Amino acid sequence: MTLDRRTIAGALLAVVAAAGTFALTQPPQRTTVLVAGTDLPSGVPLSRLPVETRDVDVSDGLVPADHDLDGLVLSAPLRAGEPVLASLLEPTARLSAPDALAITLDVGHAAQGLLMPGDLVDVYATFAVADPGAERHVTEQVAAGVVVIDVAADDDGFGAGGEARILLAVDDDLAATLVFAMRTGEIDLVRVDR
Repeated sequence: MTLDRRTIAGALLAVVAAAGTFALTQPPQRTTVLVAGTDLPSGVPLSRLPVETRDVDVSDGLVPADHDLDGLVLSAPLRAGEPVLASLLEPTARLSAPDALAITLDVGHAAQGLLMPGDLVDVYATFAVADPGAERHVTEQVAAGVVVIDVAADDDGFGAGGEARILLAVDDDLAATLVFAMRTGEIDLVRVDR
Protein backbone atom coordinates (compact mmCIF):
# COMPACT_ATOMS: atom_id res chain seq x y z
CA MET A 1 0.00 0.00 0.00
CA THR A 2 1.38 3.40 -0.93
CA LEU A 3 0.46 6.63 0.71
CA ASP A 4 0.10 9.73 -1.36
CA ARG A 5 0.57 13.26 -0.17
CA ARG A 6 -3.14 13.92 0.26
CA THR A 7 -3.56 10.94 2.58
CA ILE A 8 -0.57 11.99 4.70
CA ALA A 9 -1.77 15.62 4.84
CA GLY A 10 -5.29 14.47 5.81
CA ALA A 11 -3.92 12.25 8.58
CA LEU A 12 -1.75 15.09 9.91
CA LEU A 13 -4.71 17.48 9.91
CA ALA A 14 -6.79 14.93 11.80
CA VAL A 15 -4.04 14.53 14.43
CA VAL A 16 -3.69 18.33 14.81
CA ALA A 17 -7.48 18.73 15.13
CA ALA A 18 -7.67 15.99 17.75
CA ALA A 19 -4.80 17.50 19.75
CA GLY A 20 -6.39 20.97 19.57
CA THR A 21 -9.76 19.63 20.69
CA PHE A 22 -8.11 17.76 23.58
CA ALA A 23 -6.19 20.89 24.69
CA LEU A 24 -9.26 23.13 24.50
CA THR A 25 -11.51 20.77 26.44
CA GLN A 26 -9.11 20.23 29.36
CA PRO A 27 -10.21 21.94 32.58
CA PRO A 28 -7.94 24.76 33.78
CA GLN A 29 -5.25 23.99 36.36
CA ARG A 30 -6.81 24.22 39.81
CA THR A 31 -5.11 25.20 43.07
CA THR A 32 -6.21 24.33 46.60
CA VAL A 33 -6.56 27.40 48.84
CA LEU A 34 -7.80 28.15 52.37
CA VAL A 35 -11.34 29.42 52.99
CA ALA A 36 -13.28 30.35 56.12
CA GLY A 37 -15.13 27.29 57.47
CA THR A 38 -17.51 29.57 59.39
CA ASP A 39 -17.56 33.31 60.04
CA LEU A 40 -14.02 34.06 61.27
CA PRO A 41 -13.25 36.97 63.63
CA SER A 42 -10.15 39.12 63.34
CA GLY A 43 -7.40 38.91 65.94
CA VAL A 44 -7.86 35.25 66.90
CA PRO A 45 -5.03 32.82 66.07
CA LEU A 46 -6.00 31.07 62.82
CA SER A 47 -4.64 27.75 64.05
CA ARG A 48 -7.63 27.68 66.48
CA LEU A 49 -10.32 28.52 63.90
CA PRO A 50 -12.23 26.32 61.42
CA VAL A 51 -10.43 26.86 58.14
CA GLU A 52 -11.27 24.65 55.15
CA THR A 53 -9.85 24.14 51.66
CA ARG A 54 -11.34 24.71 48.24
CA ASP A 55 -10.04 24.20 44.71
CA VAL A 56 -10.04 27.37 42.59
CA ASP A 57 -8.96 28.29 39.07
CA VAL A 58 -7.19 31.53 39.97
CA SER A 59 -5.31 31.75 43.26
CA ASP A 60 -3.59 35.16 43.01
CA GLY A 61 -3.58 36.77 46.46
CA LEU A 62 -5.14 33.71 48.12
CA VAL A 63 -3.43 31.59 50.78
CA PRO A 64 -2.43 28.10 49.55
CA ALA A 65 -3.75 25.10 51.52
CA ASP A 66 -0.25 24.10 52.69
CA HIS A 67 0.46 27.52 54.26
CA ASP A 68 1.49 27.32 57.95
CA LEU A 69 -1.03 29.34 59.99
CA ASP A 70 0.84 29.11 63.32
CA GLY A 71 1.40 32.57 64.76
CA LEU A 72 -0.98 34.30 62.33
CA VAL A 73 -4.29 36.13 62.78
CA LEU A 74 -6.71 37.88 60.43
CA SER A 75 -6.59 41.66 60.37
CA ALA A 76 -10.28 41.74 59.31
CA PRO A 77 -13.15 39.25 59.76
CA LEU A 78 -14.20 36.82 57.01
CA ARG A 79 -17.63 35.35 56.24
CA ALA A 80 -18.08 31.60 55.92
CA GLY A 81 -16.82 30.39 52.53
CA GLU A 82 -14.76 33.49 51.76
CA PRO A 83 -11.16 32.81 50.73
CA VAL A 84 -8.36 33.69 53.13
CA LEU A 85 -6.40 36.55 51.54
CA ALA A 86 -2.66 36.82 52.08
CA SER A 87 -3.09 40.57 52.64
CA LEU A 88 -5.28 39.87 55.71
CA LEU A 89 -2.65 37.77 57.56
CA GLU A 90 -0.56 39.33 60.29
CA PRO A 91 1.58 37.97 63.13
CA THR A 92 -0.10 37.10 66.43
CA ALA A 93 2.53 39.24 68.17
CA ARG A 94 0.70 42.27 66.79
CA LEU A 95 -2.15 41.49 69.24
CA SER A 96 0.01 42.17 72.27
CA ALA A 97 1.24 45.45 70.76
CA PRO A 98 -1.79 47.02 69.06
CA ASP A 99 -0.41 50.54 68.59
CA ALA A 100 2.15 51.82 66.10
CA LEU A 101 5.31 53.90 66.50
CA ALA A 102 7.00 55.52 63.50
CA ILE A 103 10.77 55.84 63.48
CA THR A 104 13.18 57.13 60.85
CA LEU A 105 16.71 55.79 60.80
CA ASP A 106 19.70 55.83 58.51
CA VAL A 107 19.44 52.52 56.60
CA GLY A 108 22.79 51.49 58.11
CA HIS A 109 21.05 51.36 61.49
CA ALA A 110 17.97 49.53 60.16
CA ALA A 111 19.23 46.30 58.54
CA GLN A 112 20.25 48.30 55.45
CA GLY A 113 16.55 49.10 54.92
CA LEU A 114 15.88 45.47 53.98
CA LEU A 115 13.07 45.06 56.51
CA MET A 116 9.63 43.88 55.43
CA PRO A 117 6.20 44.00 57.10
CA GLY A 118 5.92 41.06 59.48
CA ASP A 119 9.65 40.94 60.26
CA LEU A 120 10.72 40.85 63.89
CA VAL A 121 13.45 43.16 65.13
CA ASP A 122 15.45 43.57 68.30
CA VAL A 123 16.13 47.20 69.25
CA TYR A 124 19.51 48.25 70.64
CA ALA A 125 20.25 51.70 72.05
CA THR A 126 23.67 53.30 72.45
CA PHE A 127 23.91 55.90 75.20
CA ALA A 128 26.74 58.28 76.10
CA VAL A 129 27.80 57.75 79.69
CA ALA A 130 29.58 60.55 81.53
CA ASP A 131 32.76 59.24 83.08
CA PRO A 132 35.15 61.55 84.97
CA GLY A 133 37.77 62.61 82.46
CA ALA A 134 36.30 60.76 79.45
CA GLU A 135 33.09 60.05 77.65
CA ARG A 136 32.25 56.46 76.88
CA HIS A 137 29.32 54.74 75.21
CA VAL A 138 27.20 51.82 76.36
CA THR A 139 24.98 49.73 74.09
CA GLU A 140 22.12 47.64 75.43
CA GLN A 141 19.11 45.81 74.09
CA VAL A 142 15.96 47.79 74.94
CA ALA A 143 13.36 45.64 73.13
CA ALA A 144 13.15 42.17 71.58
CA GLY A 145 10.89 40.66 68.94
CA VAL A 146 9.18 43.88 67.89
CA VAL A 147 6.89 43.43 64.85
CA VAL A 148 7.53 45.60 61.78
CA ILE A 149 4.16 46.83 60.47
CA ASP A 150 5.43 48.75 57.45
CA VAL A 151 8.69 50.07 56.03
CA ALA A 152 9.84 52.38 53.27
CA ALA A 153 13.50 53.01 52.44
CA ASP A 154 15.18 55.69 50.37
CA ASP A 155 18.63 54.81 49.12
CA ASP A 156 20.90 55.33 46.14
CA GLY A 157 20.04 51.95 44.62
CA PHE A 158 23.10 50.22 46.07
CA GLY A 159 21.83 49.75 49.64
CA ALA A 160 24.06 52.50 51.01
CA GLY A 161 22.87 55.82 52.38
CA GLY A 162 19.36 57.09 52.67
CA GLU A 163 16.73 56.70 55.33
CA ALA A 164 14.35 53.96 56.35
CA ARG A 165 10.93 54.93 57.66
CA ILE A 166 9.67 52.10 59.84
CA LEU A 167 6.35 51.54 61.59
CA LEU A 168 6.69 49.25 64.64
CA ALA A 169 3.93 47.51 66.63
CA VAL A 170 4.08 48.75 70.23
CA ASP A 171 2.12 48.92 73.44
CA ASP A 172 2.32 51.91 75.80
CA ASP A 173 5.36 50.66 77.73
CA LEU A 174 7.32 49.70 74.62
CA ALA A 175 6.50 53.05 72.98
CA ALA A 176 7.82 54.92 76.04
CA THR A 177 11.01 52.81 76.10
CA LEU A 178 11.71 53.34 72.39
CA VAL A 179 10.96 57.06 72.42
CA PHE A 180 13.25 57.53 75.43
CA ALA A 181 16.00 55.56 73.66
CA MET A 182 15.64 57.67 70.50
CA ARG A 183 15.69 60.96 72.44
CA THR A 184 18.66 60.14 74.68
CA GLY A 185 20.79 57.94 72.44
CA GLU A 186 20.98 56.27 69.06
CA ILE A 187 19.07 53.12 68.15
CA ASP A 188 19.78 50.22 65.82
CA LEU A 189 17.36 47.57 64.58
CA VAL A 190 18.51 43.98 64.15
CA ARG A 191 16.29 41.70 62.08
CA VAL A 192 15.82 38.41 63.92
CA ASP A 193 14.39 35.01 63.04
CA ARG A 194 12.22 33.69 65.85
